[in-house]
Amino acid sequence: MKNPLTAFYVKLSKKEKRIFFIAFLLVGGAFVDRVIVMPVITTLSTLNNSIRDQETAIRKSMNMLLHKEAIIEESREYAAYSVESRNPEEEVVGVLKEVESVAEKSGVSLVYVKPGTMRQDKAAKYYYANLECEAPMEQMATFFHSLESSGKLLTIEKYQIQPKNKDSSIARCTMSVYKTVLS
Repeated sequence: MKNPLTAFYVKLSKKEKRIFFIAFLLVGGAFVDRVIVMPVITTLSTLNNSIRDQETAIRKSMNMLLHKEAIIEESREYAAYSVESRNPEEEVVGVLKEVESVAEKSGVSLVYVKPGTMRQDKAAKYYYANLECEAPMEQMATFFHSLESSGKLLTIEKYQIQPKNKDSSIARCTMSVYKTVLS
């Protein structure tokens, strides 16, 4: 008993056999391409991308290692500002005491000092204090400068200055100050 495929092939003319052979080669080639070649090419492409990503990561790591000394030196520079975080109440009390101390040294009279809110982001915590003070403008400027140049990272967020009385040389200032604590 003959195979039906062989019986079909024997019945074909010489020209039809060539066309059948070419079609068989094309279908076989497409099959080999889809089953063997494409998975190999896809795997190689994936591996090349992975290697490229790892090379990039290694270059970044090498760059970081090359700059290690500079990074360490810069971290030492800011180490004085990075303190262990205390509880918020202690931090606020510390801000209030520092503001009072700077005001006393500058000759500024504090009318009131109130603790404010605490704000936090990725790198730092900010402890606010609101205050009102009175002093001649020269002493007020000294107070502003002393607050801003304090080693405790105090910053004046906003302020409003006006004369205490109509004919007075004393200025009254309300301001919001915050302390930055690096995390």
